Amino acid sequence: MDSIPREGVGKELIDWIMLRHDKLPQEDKEFYRSLPRLLNDLPTLRNYFSQMSIVDDGVDRVLRQLEESGQTGDTIVIYTADHGMSLGQHGFWGHGEDTWPSNTHREAHNIPLIVSGPCDLVSGSVESSLVGTTDIFATILDYTGLEPLSGEDISGRSLRPLLKGGNSGWEQEVYMEQEETRSIRTSKWLFMKRFAPTSFEFENLLYDLQDDPGERHNLATDVKFQNTVTELNVKIDSFFSRYADPKWDLWNGGAVKSNSSRPFLWQEVWGDHWKPSF
Repeated sequence: MDSIPREGVGKELIDWIMLRHDKLPQEDKEFYRSLPRLLNDLPTLRNYFSQMSIVDDGVDRVLRQLEESGQTGDTIVIYTADHGMSLGQHGFWGHGEDTWPSNTHREAHNIPLIVSGPCDLVSGSVESSLVGTTDIFATILDYTGLEPLSGEDISGRSLRPLLKGGNSGWEQEVYMEQEETRSIRTSKWLFMKRFAPTSFEFENLLYDLQDDPGERHNLATDVKFQNTVTELNVKIDSFFSRYADPKWDLWNGGAVKSNSSRPFLWQEVWGDHWKPSF
């Protein structure tokens, strides 16, 4: 598995395991004992990539069925995923919630996005512009000629200009949220802003993606980059102030639609009555 680096177990993973042990005693302890063992474990890596092969085979079956049923001429196919996956990069296994605090490193949030269809797509093109999963919703609305039923202001942008082969005017930035971490990624910067205040001493992170594509050297406390931190911080606050639904806005007392992997944090901040909505 030459594409997977060999790294030691990260402090953020150990902190997460110990915290869950203390704060969530009802959790399955064996799962968290296994997490640090997954890194650099060849059978686990083989299992992961074998599952990717199963997915690819399933997609092929769907595409063949569309062709055999004569539906390829009016079907847009979008292949993507719900989250990324660190296979040991940065010293953890899993996605953004699997460290303490949570993270939005590239490996944890970068996902495939392959689009095909009979519309005005440029065949065989590869686009490097920054896009998010909410853009998929906006894209489907665009191609189907529909509007959001609620009439709300959606954060997504239709990918149609990119799929047609042009990115003129496309704003190269994408926003992410993983409970106590909100982030902005641009072509130059990744800034992870952590929720405050809490009893935990969370650290903000700033990476120069041109000089440090591996996201290893935190510049957030360097005085030379304080203007950058301020600018990106304002962008994050403006974005979530505009688009976050108050009902689900964790940073302002909202709940979560399904589950939280750190309910103890939000109960500390918002009170013992806080709980997920499920």
